[in-house]
Amino acid sequence: AEEKIIYIPQSPFIFKASLIDNLCMTNKYLNSEEVLSCVQNLIEMGLSKKRIEQLIKNDDISDIISGGEGQRIALARLVYSKNYSNSSLILLDEPTSSLDNNSSNLTAKWITKLKGTKVIVTHDSNLFKNYKNIKYLHISVK
Repeated sequence: AEEKIIYIPQSPFIFKASLIDNLCMTNKYLNSEEVLSCVQNLIEMGLSKKRIEQLIKNDDISDIISGGEGQRIALARLVYSKNYSNSSLILLDEPTSSLDNNSSNLTAKWITKLKGTKVIVTHDSNLFKNYKNIKYLHISVK
């Protein structure tokens, strides 16, 4: 059913809101443990603790983040989606296109741990080659 589909575009939408609100999509007060849980996904994808500390101080991060930071924030946000579950279909369009090699590898590793079935559109065929249960569909456009 459509409610089980989660789509993360190549250029994801970042809300005019704080980092935590962008990640956790909540308007309730979060304690420090809950905040750490929200940002832990970004740390796993290679965003530095120093950069996270800088972003956390802002009420609106939409104009101060890079494309790669936005991609990782949108990816981390999906785990707080009400549609996220073992039966989710997650469609990812070039999820690492704005990232350096190290961040791409960390993000790919993080993506493979997600629940549900993932369909990933990427030009980097080597990115997921070392993970089990990956099926490749090569499409060439003439």
